[in-house]
Amino acid sequence: MDRCELRSVPNRLSPFLSKLMDSYIGSLVRLGGPDVQRGLIEPLKIYYKVGDTEPLTDNWDSFIPADSPKYFTTSVVRRLALTKLFRLGVRRCIGKLATADVDSNNRMYSCPPIGMNTSSWKCRSIFCPNCRMRIANNTWRFLRTRYENQAFEAIPAVVFKADIPFAESRFGYNPVLDDSLMRRISNRLAKVDYFGCKTLGAKVIDKKPVTSVQIALFSDAKNMQFIQNQMTKLQKYMRKNSPEILVSAEIREGLDNICLELYDDTPLCLLALSNEGFYSSFVQHTVEEFKYALAGKKKVLLFGTGV
Repeated sequence: MDRCELRSVPNRLSPFLSKLMDSYIGSLVRLGGPDVQRGLIEPLKIYYKVGDTEPLTDNWDSFIPADSPKYFTTSVVRRLALTKLFRLGVRRCIGKLATADVDSNNRMYSCPPIGMNTSSWKCRSIFCPNCRMRIANNTWRFLRTRYENQAFEAIPAVVFKADIPFAESRFGYNPVLDDSLMRRISNRLAKVDYFGCKTLGAKVIDKKPVTSVQIALFSDAKNMQFIQNQMTKLQKYMRKNSPEILVSAEIREGLDNICLELYDDTPLCLLALSNEGFYSSFVQHTVEEFKYALAGKKKVLLFGTGV
């Protein structure tokens, strides 16, 4: 159950997408739990130990040549395992939410792994790791075009990150969003030309969920030090006045590294909050509240004086 049917030879992933996928898998494995074990860890262990892909797909030999490089087959297996876990999450949690409906459940369950079955409809669920990687790839391509005259590995950006803890309730956790953050940044940078990209995600820190806000700020070399100084001041202000929010402001170089910072927190991690698994009412409440809180909000926002 929850296996993927291959329909063509999968595309190879770029180094950036491979790193992003490994980040998602690593985060989920560290969280663990019975359903992560069942849907992700066990199929990977079986493949690594005996080379068996049957738990992931029933037509591997039809589309994966026997002489394929090891890095390619491993990439395909990891994509299939991550998708198997997401499908298990749809069946046991996301598809059982009060806001769920048959059409959206079917789209999520049939959403193909990234780089595979490109004729299928994409579900665009905030919990789908494959669709999050697709959005990340679109952002990477957009930035590559915007800065096509620069060396991609040397492009700098100030990355500002804020991890906002969910509020605990009797039934689970409720996400908290800091709607004033964008206003604070815009006010501090109003006098310089800059371009920003903001993304929303979620992760689990010390077994508690947080809303992850990631913002990458780009500008000319003459403005980068000013932007970094302003974001450092904002970081100090927030640490003093909102100590519960984990904030950081650092310069990152390289298009791959910047986009990894923007997209490495997958909301699928919320399903692994409880040792009871995806069926947990505690988990389902938290996932429902996160889905509701982000409904209608842009998951990727381009802003700034240089837009």
